[in-house]
Amino acid sequence: WLKPFWPKPSFRRPVDCSGLQAVAAPRPSYCNCSLDMLVSLLVACSIAGVATGVLTDEDWEAYVEKLPGSANVTADVGLGRSLIELAWMSHAVYALHTEETISECQGMNYEDLLEKGWLVSESHQQETWSSRNETVLAMAVFTHWDDNLAVVALKGTTPASASDQELDVAHIFLGVEPLAALRAVAEVVAKYQKEGWRVMVTGHSLGGYMAEVVATRLQISGAAFCAPGSHSVNPLAYDHGGDAHEGYQNINFKDDPLGNMGAGVWIHPQWSVYVGDYEGPTHSIKKMVTSMKARGFGWTNLNVVSKCESKMQGYYTTLDDVARDDTVFAADGCDATDTASRDATDTASLDATDEISPGTASVTTALAPSSLTTCAVVGVVALYVA
Repeated sequence: WLKPFWPKPSFRRPVDCSGLQAVAAPRPSYCNCSLDMLVSLLVACSIAGVATGVLTDEDWEAYVEKLPGSANVTADVGLGRSLIELAWMSHAVYALHTEETISECQGMNYEDLLEKGWLVSESHQQETWSSRNETVLAMAVFTHWDDNLAVVALKGTTPASASDQELDVAHIFLGVEPLAALRAVAEVVAKYQKEGWRVMVTGHSLGGYMAEVVATRLQISGAAFCAPGSHSVNPLAYDHGGDAHEGYQNINFKDDPLGNMGAGVWIHPQWSVYVGDYEGPTHSIKKMVTSMKARGFGWTNLNVVSKCESKMQGYYTTLDDVARDDTVFAADGCDATDTASRDATDTASLDATDEISPGTASVTTALAPSSLTTCAVVGVVALYVA
């Protein structure tokens, strides 16, 4: 699982045989080599505990050791909600990259949520990136008045967002404890609980990673999609996530090169659920929505494990486990068995910028000052370009 630090580019020599037309040699894929080298170096640094040369932030340790009570949050691990609704929220919250709030005209499943009785009670965009302030994830709170339920949805990475990229590099790759983000979400959870709401959390990719940190540290229910693990095997690291519980579950694609990157190094506190509906790599929230839609509203964060096949590496589910409805996949422009039909959105999620975003949860040593975080971002970008 640990690739060589500097993979050699592959060349094809020109062919010059009698009766055959010469074939030009393609340019070597230096971009892929540089990316492989970058990932390998970051994995190695994470294992060695030398990514930043600074040990765990004492403020983080003091804060998380007293959760959830110190944040005025009440543990609530018995809540269940359909995975399709949580996936809709994880998709809809991406609208906050460009908009101040979420509306049905954006075509990101909010209209589906409205039909089920959900409303957006509040939303928070990320502040413009600054080297002087620690960035906090964008989030929205969806409320269902009939069920007295609020769900905090955390936004994943938008490749064009410098703020998202900083969070990816700092928290996931370099292991900086997400103290500001955890505090911000804890305040929102405490506010709604004080008003009498029961609260859950969800998110996709980077948002799913942070949802796991929140759910396991605050001990509240929820689900994360295509998320890297919040724990590390590094003995010098302080795990970002907390203890597993019955109310929280992560759901990843079986062949997700980003959410499952660094398997065995960055781990989840619970066994993962792996969705095997697609052949080939995929990290798309749109396809996760399609997969959850095929399973229906009976699949929840509380019972999903019981509906899957247990194997040594986790819990697995394919369309063979459900009454397959091909019209669901056709309506979303996806073919579960044909890799050639992968849409542009999913392809975009595998580009160079997104590969730095949701891939791994390296929980190594701390890089507390934001100025050092900025230096780390610049250094990683420089390494990647080189």
